[in-house]
Amino acid sequence: MFLFHKRHPGLKTPKKVKPQAVVVWSPAGDDTAELSLSLARELARQARTLLVELPCLGIPRLGFAANIMDRGNHTDALILEMHKKGEISLERVPKASDTLSILAADVFALPDYPATHKVELETLIGFPGEVINKALRDGYSMVVVDCQGQFTTPMTHFALRHADRVLIPVRRYGGLAFSLLNVKRLVQAFRHEPAKFWLLARENLETIAEIAVLKDEEGREVGRLKVLEEEARAIAQELAASAPEAAGAGPGLPAEMEGSLLIRL
Repeated sequence: MFLFHKRHPGLKTPKKVKPQAVVVWSPAGDDTAELSLSLARELARQARTLLVELPCLGIPRLGFAANIMDRGNHTDALILEMHKKGEISLERVPKASDTLSILAADVFALPDYPATHKVELETLIGFPGEVINKALRDGYSMVVVDCQGQFTTPMTHFALRHADRVLIPVRRYGGLAFSLLNVKRLVQAFRHEPAKFWLLARENLETIAEIAVLKDEEGREVGRLKVLEEEARAIAQELAASAPEAAGAGPGLPAEMEGSLLIRL
């Protein structure tokens, strides 16, 4: 669960916005680092923002996009820190500006032995919630999490669980079909709210909106997904305007049951 937002005495927020966690995720496997970075920069105009890249597939993308080549302060190091200590510190996260901090995956990580292979499953399950909650406690109002795995990968799965909004870029129709299938599964099997999922498109928004309908096994409509243009400033404004009443992971299944079901998948 999320903890209530508590302002850190040493941080100043440009504008008062409700705290929330936003996941940027492409079930179709598209690179979302540039989108996440652009969005975080726009959100940082309104609120203190933390951008985190989860190396679910061991592919460092955000560090190259943001030109962050830090050998010591990266997501991989925090994953190992949580594994050893059971908690993390965000004090040394690289700062892009007074209101934007960026925690990228290790661009120097060995591809055959990533951090995700050095820790237990419990660490990967708990890390997304830990980093989001810690950021909110430390005074960040917006937490943007860039995910790169399928929802069967533990960190992606539980980042989705802790998200208030999930932004899914759609760049081809095959990707749209697979993305909708993923959302339908998350809604039906894992009890996510359909309204938390937003589709982002560069063209044909009206056509995609007509397709972005979730139906149950009997063909009854259970939800329509919001469709926005993939433009960072407009998305940031929409997020600020439609922030949830209270940050939270939503109903969902009990953690132990969800973890067990995830392993079986």
